[in-house]
Parts: sequence; C-alpha cells; structure tokens
Amino acid sequence: MIQKIESQIKEQKTSALSRECYIPSKSNIEDNKQKSWFRFQAADRREMAVGVMQRLEDLNTVLGQTNDHRHRVLVAAAKNIKVWFIKVRKIKAIYHTLNFFNLDVTQKCLIAECWIPTVDVEAIQVISLNYKG
Repeated sequence: MIQKIESQIKEQKTSALSRECYIPSKSNIEDNKQKSWFRFQAADRREMAVGVMQRLEDLNTVLGQTNDHRHRVLVAAAKNIKVWFIKVRKIKAIYHTLNFFNLDVTQKCLIAECWIPTVDVEAIQVISLNYKG
C-alpha cells in the first residue's frame, strides 16, 4: 500500500512543480513513538524533580525556622532558670512540710504539731485568733 502511494507520487511530479511527500514506514512510526515517549518521560521526570526540589527547599525553610524558634525559647528559658529553681525548691519545701500535717476527724483542716518557745505562746495565740482564712 505504501509503495503504491510512493509510485503514484513519483508519477505526479511535474517539471514546473515538484511535490515531495514523506510517508513514514512502520519502523519510523515506532521509533517516533518511542522517542516521544522518552521525551515525555524525561519531561515528566524533570517536572517531578523540580517538584521534589521545591518541597525540599520548603522543608529546609521550615526546619530552619523551627531551629531558630527553639533557640529563642531556650535562651529565654535560660535567663529565668535560676529563679525557677528557687521557686521549685520553695514549693517542694512547702509540700514536704504539709506532708507532716495530720487531717482532722472532719477532714476540713490540717493539724500540725510543733515545738515553740514558751515566751512566744501568747503571740502565736493572738495571731491564730485574729487570722481569718
């Protein structure tokens, strides 16, 4: 079929006008399909690589910002750490002392027993009577 068309084209050539027609063979069509497929794959791979690179840049940006934020938070915490240690020690001392107290039968108050100088008994009684908690 292809050869018949080629012979007809050769017969139709005139001296004034020359017509040229390219009729690809089956192997040329297959080669072109493969080439276009590889071009498509290459373009697809290139596009995917660009997408991956953009995502990597975004992730690196996020990681950098996260590291900067963490550094700022830790520097701010380092400025206050001595004050926090003092507060924690005081709170632990208070809870340690409260653990020595006993609950009342009604469980509405804590009872503490301690030794005090006899000179200060009256002052402590006045303070405890005037205390409204």
